Amino acid sequence: MLKLKTTMRAPAIWALAAAAGALALAGVAPTAVADPVTACAPSGAAWDRASGSGDLVKMRATLRSIPGVCTQLLERAHARLNAVEARRAARVERPPAQHYQAPPPEERSASLGDVLNQIETELIAQGAVAWEGFAHDSNPQQGYQADWTYQKRIDATDFTYDTDSCDFDYHFKVTVDGKVSTDDDNAGIPLKDLTTIRISNLADVIKVRDAQNGHPTYSSHLQPTIYSVESIRNDGKLNEFDFYSLETAHRIGHLLQEASRKCGADPVIRE
Repeated sequence: MLKLKTTMRAPAIWALAAAAGALALAGVAPTAVADPVTACAPSGAAWDRASGSGDLVKMRATLRSIPGVCTQLLERAHARLNAVEARRAARVERPPAQHYQAPPPEERSASLGDVLNQIETELIAQGAVAWEGFAHDSNPQQGYQADWTYQKRIDATDFTYDTDSCDFDYHFKVTVDGKVSTDDDNAGIPLKDLTTIRISNLADVIKVRDAQNGHPTYSSHLQPTIYSVESIRNDGKLNEFDFYSLETAHRIGHLLQEASRKCGADPVIRE
């Protein structure tokens, strides 16, 4: 450590040191209070790419690079890695009997249960989805603010499915600014009733919904970017799953389409 000589100018030197320390603290303050959702978005995107590849080596390497502050991301990453490793460990094939010849892998067809199990595994691996919304009204009414923000979290858990009735059920919970706005223990997708599966940027979906609800002057952007998969039924009702990764949203959308087709429907994917 550098020692200062004791002179008559010492108070001035200490004053400068104190000021420099204050500036240094001011410089690190924004980092100390950085929003984990924003700070972890790049790691989340990297993890989604590695997870989608199914390469265990890449997945383990990417998992090790995720910062400790990203607790939600680490939870879903560990869950996804454990699920993939468990599936790999379970794939112990016995040699076929001499009188039986297994069909080539490309000729094997996944059952409805297999597809729904894959959807469940993907959703469990992702875990809850949270974001901060920034909304703007280009023509606010008198006395109303033109800009506002909110925090939203979506939890889809407790997945169950019935292959006979073609139902994919789960618990759906929405929390806005720390308060639960929806807590539905009976959410579910009737796969045989699907007509459309729409994959979109959630900010665009919100703008359309605002216009339909009488607020065409509203616009939004979300941090981080969120993508939605809407499963739309023949009666116009829908179920929505949200994702950090567009690649994951595409994968779930196509799996839902495949499951629905196995139930006799033929939904169209729209983007």
